[in-house]
Amino acid sequence: MNRPGAAASRRSRRGAAGTTTARRRSRIAANAPSPMGMAERRRTLRRQRGQRVFKYVWRLMLVGAAAGGLIWLMGQPIWLVRSAEQITIKGNQAMSADSLKGLVPVDYPKSLLKVKPNELEAALLEQAPLTDARISRRLIPPGLVVRVRERQPVAVAELARPETKSKLRDTPPPAQRGSTDSENAGDSPDGSNEAEERKLVVATPNKKLEPFQPMPNAERVLLDDTGEWVSLERYDNPEGMFELPSLQVLGMRPEYRKDWPGLYDVIRQNPVQVQAIDWRDPSNLKLKTDLGNVHIGPYGPQFSYQLEILDRMRHLPSHAEAGQIAFIDLKTPTVPRLQMKADQTK
Repeated sequence: MNRPGAAASRRSRRGAAGTTTARRRSRIAANAPSPMGMAERRRTLRRQRGQRVFKYVWRLMLVGAAAGGLIWLMGQPIWLVRSAEQITIKGNQAMSADSLKGLVPVDYPKSLLKVKPNELEAALLEQAPLTDARISRRLIPPGLVVRVRERQPVAVAELARPETKSKLRDTPPPAQRGSTDSENAGDSPDGSNEAEERKLVVATPNKKLEPFQPMPNAERVLLDDTGEWVSLERYDNPEGMFELPSLQVLGMRPEYRKDWPGLYDVIRQNPVQVQAIDWRDPSNLKLKTDLGNVHIGPYGPQFSYQLEILDRMRHLPSHAEAGQIAFIDLKTPTVPRLQMKADQTK
């Protein structure tokens, strides 16, 4: 059975809820835009959109005018590279700035607008021992800025000559060669060429090379620690461009490039000073060191251990018969041997 007080309380709450709903509806109705307000708001949005488009077009025209003016200015005679003095070199250490400026192929006078940095960079990398080159234009004062990263040469290497392969393996002795040549010349239409080839083979015999004696007229290159090289023939005066490394390498071959980084790293870290490397005979790597000449045998994984053994032999220069030592044989590093000059003459 409901009490009168509870019913009155429920009616009071329903009345309060209805009042709240009525107030919310009245606020929504008051805030709802009128047709006149909605039209005004649309006009405002269109005006703002038009202002944004106008600003965008104005900025685009301003940038285009600035770019066009800059192109016009760069085409004027004052924006010319007239000499190498207008080239600035940055990042060089071994090579002089004047040497690098002379290797930048610019046809003076040259308009800055017509300068092609990519082509100049490629040409400079071809001419100089560099690993990287970046060329940019400079407007004030007009000129070029060249940023380089040099290739650090660690050795002057002599390239191995390709071995001469004779087509005539069974060449007769010199006493019989004249008659044989004449007979072959008569049998074949190009017999004269074969005779000349025989003369060439006889005139250039395969003589045994003396250790650490450079070959005459051999191509010399600058070798870096990665095995890459640049021919010295590209430079008119390499000694004037940079200080040449003291390490000499004889008989450098393309197939040695993969082994050179490891070999050089071992030599660089070992206390024994190496002045020259004779690699012309792949079966016997020879080193000229401050302890004397060393025969290593074929280069391999034990090279580091061989130089460790050599470092332990520092007493050799003080030995009474040090002057009679022809070379140190480390082909078997666990049993090092001394080859004496007297034993070689026997």
